[in-house]
Amino acid sequence: MILKSIFRIAMVVLGASFAAFAQDADPDFKCLAFEKNTTEYKNRLYLVISGDSIGGNQSLEYDDGAEPGAVEQLMKLGKGEIAITEGELEEHGPNQKTLKDPKNVPFTKIFKQVPLSLPELESKEAAVVLKPVHALVEKLTGCKCDLSGGRLRVAGGAALFQGFVREPVDKKPSDPKIAAIMAEGEFQVFLKKANQGWVVARSGFLPIYGSTSDYQSITEEDAPWQFLNGGEMH
Repeated sequence: MILKSIFRIAMVVLGASFAAFAQDADPDFKCLAFEKNTTEYKNRLYLVISGDSIGGNQSLEYDDGAEPGAVEQLMKLGKGEIAITEGELEEHGPNQKTLKDPKNVPFTKIFKQVPLSLPELESKEAAVVLKPVHALVEKLTGCKCDLSGGRLRVAGGAALFQGFVREPVDKKPSDPKIAAIMAEGEFQVFLKKANQGWVVARSGFLPIYGSTSDYQSITEEDAPWQFLNGGEMH
């Protein structure tokens, strides 16, 4: 699969974001993560594929003298890797550059795919990971709640659940404060895989507008970078 993209350099060295459209994309929704690390810089690419649309973000190494703007590139998606073109560019409007010879440009940058999956919450894979989350929510609220409105991401020995906790119709949380937070606040649980199975490493309701929260945001020091590049993680 060859992906054509126009990405905008947000910072000269720190990275870029892009949007693109595939000519022959898989109709299923997918999130894919790739990286190519050097001794000096971590090159990363995060793709979201949904039907014919491609989105995501990049953190790539650029020439220190590069000017901010939009740059065209081609990507070739293969098994376990993605190849990115490096070719001569030409001006194509204000702060825009396109490939001078896109048909003959070489795919020279190879990024290797890294683990990332988004299992359906009803799947067996998700059930194993979410078992301690259900126990935590029941302990917190005093009732069995619905987690079906959330999203689960798994990468190696780490997992992240994020979503709203819905209380059952016939029972309310005993703590009114918890009930009020549940109504508007998003619940996030960061898990790690241990010898005894999945365990909760950190959890809490994310702060809503005008409120405060004691939840500590995850960082790359304790979580895979794949969790921090979907545009939704906190």
